[in-house]
Amino acid sequence: MRIALVDDAAVSRALFVRIAGELRHHVVVVPTADDDGASDVVAMAAAVRQSDPEIVVLDGRLADPRGTRLAAPTELIVALDLFRAAAPHAIVGVVAAFGETTLVRAATAAGAGFVVTRPYLRSQVGATLSALVAARGSASP
Repeated sequence: MRIALVDDAAVSRALFVRIAGELRHHVVVVPTADDDGASDVVAMAAAVRQSDPEIVVLDGRLADPRGTRLAAPTELIVALDLFRAAAPHAIVGVVAAFGETTLVRAATAAGAGFVVTRPYLRSQVGATLSALVAARGSASP
């Protein structure tokens, strides 16, 4: 599957790309404010649109250029809506750190298609991606 990864934590990004690659998924890393690429969430969503993903993995603690975090429930809802509009056929989910129950609840309430936790474990990422592949397969005509 084609996965767009929007995560400003370089180590986490590299680990996700490695794990997903080992599981034969293609990951497009979307430039974030920390990458000297896209400077805001709108630009990141535009980059996601260009990558035409089947899955979008969005860091729920992504900082925008003003230093605000998306984890505030209203910001997370807006971000999820923005990324769903950018990739209307994709399943859009959120990354949360292990134990971030408030973020997990906010992402679930905002309609995230899935929540995956960091640190990434191969078994957990594999199970999540397998479930998403199955869900997309059952949704096909």
